[in-house]
Amino acid sequence: MKENDKVLKMNIKTTTNSPTNVTIDVSIDKEILTKNYHLVLSQLKKNLNLPGFRKGMVPDEIALKNIDPKTLENEFLNQTVEQTYIDAVAESKINPIMQPKVSLKKFVPYSQLELSFEVDVISQVDLPSLGEIKINVPKNSITKKELDDAIRDFQFNIAERQPKTTKVASGDEVEINFKGFDQKNEPIVGAQAEHYYLIIGSNKFIPGFEEELVGLKNDEEKTFIIKFPKDYFESSLKNKEVRFEVKVLSINKLILPKIDDELAQKAGQFKTIDEFKKALSDRLLLDKDDQSRQKLETDIVEELLAKTKISLPDNLIDLEIKNYMKDLEEQLQSKNQTVDEFLKEQGLSLEAYTEDRKKMIMRQIKTGIILSELAQKNKISVSDQEFDQQITALKTNYQNDTAMMEQFNHPDNLRDLRNRLLIEKVLNYLIENIQSQHS
Repeated sequence: MKENDKVLKMNIKTTTNSPTNVTIDVSIDKEILTKNYHLVLSQLKKNLNLPGFRKGMVPDEIALKNIDPKTLENEFLNQTVEQTYIDAVAESKINPIMQPKVSLKKFVPYSQLELSFEVDVISQVDLPSLGEIKINVPKNSITKKELDDAIRDFQFNIAERQPKTTKVASGDEVEINFKGFDQKNEPIVGAQAEHYYLIIGSNKFIPGFEEELVGLKNDEEKTFIIKFPKDYFESSLKNKEVRFEVKVLSINKLILPKIDDELAQKAGQFKTIDEFKKALSDRLLLDKDDQSRQKLETDIVEELLAKTKISLPDNLIDLEIKNYMKDLEEQLQSKNQTVDEFLKEQGLSLEAYTEDRKKMIMRQIKTGIILSELAQKNKISVSDQEFDQQITALKTNYQNDTAMMEQFNHPDNLRDLRNRLLIEKVLNYLIENIQSQHS
């Protein structure tokens, strides 16, 4: 169908029902319908095999006597509706995100056709300017304490361990079994372990936990309550009191090596302790820069979400929640667990869990739309060369992993990879602009 055909021979009216829903009413000219009718008829004729005629060369009037009229009508409507919707969407300049609700308002076979499409869409996306995104960009450095702690961790790793029968003291390594319980006396998933090794004073565990073990002896048990930090990574445990039952299985006194050139030589290809400290400091700085980069990306996305005006259709969210819960149920079935059992472990009702997942899904969808809009606005894309280079690098890394190599043959996986590369380029663009504002 030519562009001028669409303008002259399709009467299109678009009505905005809400920021996330529109109706497109279309009246199609008889000339287009006649053209589509003959196209469908010629397609159906190809399947006819009648005596005296070559396949596909049956005259129309004879073909019509041998084709089920309902089949012809259904195929005509299917093809015409599909193409009309594509053309109407392009003409209306909308961005549908779900299949439309189609209404056949009027149909006089092959001469008159009026259609109505109710379409869920993303609302207009009002992006903030880059100048509105206020992010703190840290200038990282490694403090003396951070370097000293890292050296001490290395000392712990290679220290001589001497079993002891006296009480646990700071600096000792203890082997413990522990279990955590919530205020309802229910075991907390992930808050238990057996034969767990912990160095007292290393500050590697929940604040206050290590101190509770000081003074215990071998085979001694202790119960105590620890209040988790407000900023704990697991949201369900933030600022919550947990009762721990702990048993000490063994105690080792650690004989730490001296901090000298000999220690540096044990750490790798270093001749002096200064070389080791320099390399360790560089590695710590690289790790801190990586962490800062991840936080910067998160902060940018949070700013964009907070300052971008965008609405999502309820139908989209409902569908995504339904699909998410279906996937969850299938995953749990493979573990011989029900959704009710899973929710009981989490200490959540179905309503609370669904609401939490709804917020997560809305955030993910909005983030994807915003970054996609930014990519279009700033003409950011992933070239075929960039994509091929990434695929080649991944295939090299996973060449011995048969299951992983098979993933590269699935179009959906390749599309997801291209999207991730695009998101990475958009975030790089944003970070460079934000950093330039701070320089």
